[in-house]
Amino acid sequence: MLLVKIGGFMNVAKFGNWITGLLKNALAYFEKIQIGHFFDCFFIALIIVISFFMFEPGLNSSWGLLDDHEIIVYSPASHPLGFSEIFPTLLTKTEINPDSTVPRFRPAYFTLRLLETRIWSAESVFPWYLFRIVLFMFFITSVFLFFKKINGRLIGGLLAFLIATFNFWNGIFSRLGPAETYAILGLSFFLIGTLFLMQNKKSNFAWIIILLGTIIAIGSKENMVIFLVPEIYLVVLFFRMPLKNNIFPFAMLAISLLWTIWIFATVFMRIKTNGSDIYENSVGLSGRLSILGSYVSENIFLILFITMLLIVGIVGYIVMKTKEHKLHFIYLIFGALGIFGLIFSQQIFYSGSIWGRYNFPYALYLPLTISLAAYFLQNLPLINRKLIYNFTTLIISGVLIMFFIQPANLLFVRKIAKEYDFATHQFQSILHDIEYYLTTNSSSSIVFFGSEPERDYERIVSFIRYIRNDSFSNDIFIYNDPPEDFEMTYSKLNVSLEKELMLWSKEGKPEEGIKPMEEFFNNPDDCLLIDFSEQHPELIKCDSIITIQ
Repeated sequence: MLLVKIGGFMNVAKFGNWITGLLKNALAYFEKIQIGHFFDCFFIALIIVISFFMFEPGLNSSWGLLDDHEIIVYSPASHPLGFSEIFPTLLTKTEINPDSTVPRFRPAYFTLRLLETRIWSAESVFPWYLFRIVLFMFFITSVFLFFKKINGRLIGGLLAFLIATFNFWNGIFSRLGPAETYAILGLSFFLIGTLFLMQNKKSNFAWIIILLGTIIAIGSKENMVIFLVPEIYLVVLFFRMPLKNNIFPFAMLAISLLWTIWIFATVFMRIKTNGSDIYENSVGLSGRLSILGSYVSENIFLILFITMLLIVGIVGYIVMKTKEHKLHFIYLIFGALGIFGLIFSQQIFYSGSIWGRYNFPYALYLPLTISLAAYFLQNLPLINRKLIYNFTTLIISGVLIMFFIQPANLLFVRKIAKEYDFATHQFQSILHDIEYYLTTNSSSSIVFFGSEPERDYERIVSFIRYIRNDSFSNDIFIYNDPPEDFEMTYSKLNVSLEKELMLWSKEGKPEEGIKPMEEFFNNPDDCLLIDFSEQHPELIKCDSIITIQ
């Protein structure tokens, strides 16, 4: 009986040793994978495939209704934009115009947009969309290299894949107008510059790349001002004695600060004139703070988790004795503060209304928080650090795969890209029908009718610009009939745009060939009604009607 028990214990011990050996072999093999360069090549190849899979439909698109009409304003068919005309165009046809009162200021965005217009031209959309696909590859690759430096290849790859599968990319890379496109270019340069700096603390080239990224990002959209925080942190982190060794980094930071001050001083003056931001939201401090309070109460577990990381960082920094261990906790402290800065800055900027493409860069809080927590666990000051590092990496990777990464979003983004591709061809078909009518009825007028303040403005403006670009000079009239309570039921921005259309309808806009509606009623003649509503206006009697839903 005793021999049986001893034999049983021996079998259990052997089984335990076998499990331990299996785990060690798995971790050893995993460690081998971690340092294998083929992993990098495989991941980058995967990103190339994913990028084309999601956004390839754009390569077959045509010029669309939304945003694209700006390009023909900058480079009309009758006079394509030249390099020497970029700066004058910047000052006369964009929001950079000193006389502009638009409550935003995006010098980098419009400069890059004009450069694209000159390089790709307004002839074909193919190079425009191809550039965006390549930009997405560059961005995800830079994110992968950044997280790899912090958390290792496996977690770095999974975090980059998590970002690649966000479901709002279609709103940025399936269209040509969003400012986030260039902000992403800026972030990519910033990350690459940071990686160069981590390899060589004395690299002035790295600081130039970081400065370029900061200027592009903040100059493309004002909410990217959060980029100043990591730049300041890098200046402090890589400070080198004596002081003269830091002149170049300080100069780069000074340029970034001056650039930001210029942008926000201009925005402030324009907001002061308008009394609201570009989205017609109040800029009062109390309202924005109440939004933060609501966000904290609705996301209390996230806030508590990041706060916990912050507290652990502070306590660890106080308790630890060695410089190496203290440095790990400094990363934790500033990482948590940076994530808080990202979250709160975006909530304040968008007044708590973040959806679609406006999730960038707000949504980056998730991979950044996971990366920070993983970094803390991977670098716990315990005896067998390598075993802890690998075991933690496996666990976090499993959690990422099971709970966070959603590959189905790739299909969703492609689906939306195909829908937008279809919409551009549909728009061009309607535009062709309109221009065919104008070709055969050169003396007829065009009447645009709309009754939806949320959609009327850009649709009408877009059609007018395309028609004028194709050299049609027919008289244009605008007749809009919004709901009686539209000022109460629509956003302030949509209300202001609808009122602008109403002003054009009443007084005309000579530079666009838009005439007062009164002239049409006084001298009705043959006309083409372009109807954006379900019901035709009884006052407009045209011989031809095109209805657009």
